[in-house]
Amino acid sequence: MAYPDQWVGLVDLETNSDAAYDVRRARVVSAGTSPWEVLRALRPFRARHTSAQHLFTGTIRSRR
Repeated sequence: MAYPDQWVGLVDLETNSDAAYDVRRARVVSAGTSPWEVLRALRPFRARHTSAQHLFTGTIRSRR
């Protein structure tokens, strides 16, 4: 995997199902450890790419 345990901003998505995380193919336009920095970098793409989204590539663990 090219972006292990990172947040990625995606456009031009092709999915396998209706699930948001079930991405078959996409173009990565931003990546980082913070969801906020990825969302900020993804903002200019949202006007042309209405299906743009951000996802975490690792396992999300709850805080205790």
